[in-house]
Amino acid sequence: MIAEFIGQGLFDDTEESIGNHVCSTLNNLTFKQITFFNAFLRSKGLKELKPFIKKAQKNGANFTFFIGIDEKITSKEALEMLLDLGIDSYVYSSKQFIYHPKVYVFEGEIRSRIITGSSNLTKSGLFYNIESSILLDFTNEDKGGNKVLNQLKDYFSPLLEFTSDNLEKVTKEYINYLVEESLISIEKYESDDDSFLKTHDNTKKRFKNPKIGTLGKIEITESARQSKNINLK
Repeated sequence: MIAEFIGQGLFDDTEESIGNHVCSTLNNLTFKQITFFNAFLRSKGLKELKPFIKKAQKNGANFTFFIGIDEKITSKEALEMLLDLGIDSYVYSSKQFIYHPKVYVFEGEIRSRIITGSSNLTKSGLFYNIESSILLDFTNEDKGGNKVLNQLKDYFSPLLEFTSDNLEKVTKEYINYLVEESLISIEKYESDDDSFLKTHDNTKKRFKNPKIGTLGKIEITESARQSKNINLK
């Protein structure tokens, strides 16, 4: 099993971003069942993944998204984009607890991969914020990797088996209901001074966003990748 730590945001270089790892994994035709569990979804983050999602779909990958709507961060535009992509998507909303996972699961006939950490499916979460995640890549004969995958599936079984009362399928009608009840945001209506919502698409105003660069080129191998030399005082 390959285990890697992914950190972003402390340095200007965005090549090692969580978003690039997700795009690179989508670019790998090995993975055919792809499941995302995300607390927050914004259209600008999903837009960066869109060409890689469409390529994976063209090559037979099946997607399922389980998205949260707490704090009104998930947007109408983002949910509509899921519909446009033909992704089987569901909203999880509990009156008792906040739905807050950030888990990306990629399964194939030969190997599987899990990326989990602090990054939501927003542009800033995927590329700009100071975030950290762990990536596990393992063959389907790896006992340790499959143990983690089975534990993950067991935990999320109420969602994966669609038995939870807190689950609603994303449809045009359901999106309209969420808008009417003010349960999600509308990105095109947000004002420039709405910093609470804007921060999920952009970095803070006093900084300039670093360039994202070319996506989808990271390869995960057994050999250790070169890390930054940091002098800790």
